[in-house]
Amino acid sequence: MPSFCTITLDIGGTKIAYGLIPDTQPTTVLALGRIPSQPANSTAHQQVCLALEKALAAAKTAGLEPARVGIAAPGVVDTATGIVTYAGATMPGWQGTNLYDLVFKETGLPSIATNDVRAFGLGEFKHGGHSDYSRVLFISLGTGLGGAVIDDRVLLTSPRATAGEFSELVTSDAFGYAQRAELVASGTGLTIYYNDIEEGHTPAIGE
Repeated sequence: MPSFCTITLDIGGTKIAYGLIPDTQPTTVLALGRIPSQPANSTAHQQVCLALEKALAAAKTAGLEPARVGIAAPGVVDTATGIVTYAGATMPGWQGTNLYDLVFKETGLPSIATNDVRAFGLGEFKHGGHSDYSRVLFISLGTGLGGAVIDDRVLLTSPRATAGEFSELVTSDAFGYAQRAELVASGTGLTIYYNDIEEGHTPAIGE
């Protein structure tokens, strides 16, 4: 009888991490690897396929049979359809991606997907020692800005899968102007502001 496993993908604006989770060891990750998500000579879609190829090869080496794929992806992800309904500027061309179709064409396997920070928040709440709390806010500051909210020990959701999407909150930027929170707090946004300030650039009113 084969030993089944789940291929896991953690897709981000900078890297894609992949691994194998044996059905018999649901909290263990094997064959963990990572590749860049947006190298100069490729696209995020091509890199997802490459990560899947590497994970399939790792499963064969480990004597495991992949049964499904679990995906944590940036942007607003409709779990019912696998479509990225919205993605910010940190992942050009990512909006509109059908993750389920992409995975099936590459592997022939069924998959499940959600926003990467929502997956992180749920996993951290379940396995990160937060059992004493019924309400937890998770914020991820990386290439982009993401969030997840646990309320009454349940991951908050919404009809359009936008619960916890703090990237669209309006806040004050480095020059005192109103701006999307992601452009103020993310690594990508901070880099832009740093370069602007170094060059002596101050945005015009209303920019």
